[in-house]
Amino acid sequence: MMKLQSLNDIQRLLPPKESIYKCQAEEAVREFMTRWQIKPRHFDDYNTMSSFLYPNATSAKRLQAACTIHSMFFFIDDLFFDTDHFDARDFSIELDYENDFKSIGHFLADLMHIFRTGELPNHPTLIQQAFVEMRKEVLQQSTVEWFEIFTDGIQGYITAVIQREIDLRRGDKLILTDMKSFLDIRLRDTGGLHTCQLIELTKNAFLPAELRNHEQIKYLTWLAIAMASLVNDIFSYHKDVVLEKSDFNLIKILMDTQKFSFDEAVHESVKIVNNYAALFVEQRNYLPVWGQQEDCVAKQYVDGLAEMMSGNVYWHATTNRYRSPDSPFRELQNLNEGVLTYKK
Repeated sequence: MMKLQSLNDIQRLLPPKESIYKCQAEEAVREFMTRWQIKPRHFDDYNTMSSFLYPNATSAKRLQAACTIHSMFFFIDDLFFDTDHFDARDFSIELDYENDFKSIGHFLADLMHIFRTGELPNHPTLIQQAFVEMRKEVLQQSTVEWFEIFTDGIQGYITAVIQREIDLRRGDKLILTDMKSFLDIRLRDTGGLHTCQLIELTKNAFLPAELRNHEQIKYLTWLAIAMASLVNDIFSYHKDVVLEKSDFNLIKILMDTQKFSFDEAVHESVKIVNNYAALFVEQRNYLPVWGQQEDCVAKQYVDGLAEMMSGNVYWHATTNRYRSPDSPFRELQNLNEGVLTYKK
């Protein structure tokens, strides 16, 4: 009988580290979300993530901008696509049809137009005003060119989440029975691309177009997104599958399609994410040489990918978001336990 694999067997490329600006940035975002009345009861469970993902942010303002983005979209994801059953009206958000994805799509499209342009309607809601302030925070720390690319990344994430929900609710079983189809949507619906783009913002190291579009940079980014996305599936199994009754989870899909036991599916899932980590370590050695300045920016970005991949595992191991006394993982059965140990 296969022994249940420990979460400590998930590969981390680096030791645990949080940003020195953690407290300052998280308190600023807490004030922001409170002021705009979009701070749910479990806000502190996700407000802590950015400090792990961007441990070498160059300023509190840069970490704060990243933390605001992540906290805002955690809130939106939980409000519309999770099962916490929040009432949107408690956050001064009015929708004609709750759980109607056409209506939600229009609502989010409007918010993204505001984020992209800064244009508000005549009688803006609180969350619309929050998006303008969030836009200013990000723009103050970035370039206009990067901001457009970044906004496209967020838009792609929103589109993928809505499409996932539409496919699942209309009974499209392909994304639950075909690993390629599952991974295609999973690697786009976690916000992984804009999470990687925020490395540039937090480090004040923006990739020139030549580097951003280079196949090796794109491949390393894809590997980082893939590992981070599927690490989430492992840690969130109890939340996704047991509590929310979702089948859209790597472990569950392996159990259903490969007839694996739970232990076997966890073992395979850890193997998959560790393979992405190993490929990343191997492939980062094959970056081309562009020139002194370009090479420095590329190194900062690729180092940031490794920091994000490691920080993502440590954050999942510390947040109470995925903890439950009923979790099948011993490491997640108690609240506020310490981080996983680092091993090379």
